[in-house]
Amino acid sequence: MTAIVASRVCADSFAGTTYDRRYTLTYQAKGAATSAGSSGFEIIARPNPYGVGGLRSFYLDESGVIRPTAQDGSPTAQDPPIQ
Repeated sequence: MTAIVASRVCADSFAGTTYDRRYTLTYQAKGAATSAGSSGFEIIARPNPYGVGGLRSFYLDESGVIRPTAQDGSPTAQDPPIQ
């Protein structure tokens, strides 16, 4: 599996502000890779650094449900969804 890391979230909206470059995004394909692609994905957004860039991390997968956590660690599919 390949992870792609980006240094911004919502760069077009926040470019040049104090929120610019405050989250690190990691994308990872899930499941078996086939000629049609993978069977799913996950995106994790983490504050960079935690406590300064933000206090919540976010998890998103192919279900479209966003799952935050206030812990200083990576969120997972088991975290409660945003209400």
